[in-house]
Amino acid sequence: MEIKWYVKRGFEDNLIDALNTYGSACVLGLAGMGKTTIARYIYTKLRREGVKVVYLTSDEESKTIKF
Repeated sequence: MEIKWYVKRGFEDNLIDALNTYGSACVLGLAGMGKTTIARYIYTKLRREGVKVVYLTSDEESKTIKF
């Protein structure tokens, strides 16, 4: 998974700090607000830093979780 471009919103480092402190974080928002894009950005950034990351996403139609 690679992101070609991303506009930082200013809270990404806080989200990474929460992940480091608590081991997980929850991103909430309305549809189309960029939750998946933020998750992909954080995933890519942490992977580049050598952190072992598991990216989970749900498939709304089949109600399954994909790794």
